[in-house]
Amino acid sequence: MISWRDGEKKAAEFFEHRGFEIVARNFRCRRGEIDIIAAKKDLLVCAEVKTWSRVDMDGIEYSIDYKKQRASLAACKFFLLKYPEFAESMVRFDVVFINADKGVLRHIEDAFTESGVT
Repeated sequence: MISWRDGEKKAAEFFEHRGFEIVARNFRCRRGEIDIIAAKKDLLVCAEVKTWSRVDMDGIEYSIDYKKQRASLAACKFFLLKYPEFAESMVRFDVVFINADKGVLRHIEDAFTESGVT
């Protein structure tokens, strides 16, 4: 079984293998946190990583509730203020699920937007 830290490492490797540069891990501010922030050209991905210990991964996308989405959005806004070099980037919010028992990875691109879950 892998830990949440190992899950985040696996997710970071997932993005790196797709040509992204990891620009921040566990970025925190008062209002929220983002597990991984990755950049590729003019795209900035803010990713929430969930390492799941159950074998059945059906329905785990519901673990990213409205409160978590709002916190991620707030953290992203703060990141963009703190690092203006990314201010012109398109921003996408992804969720990466890792099954701790099997190491299975499920990636949901553009999982939510400022107006809600997509």
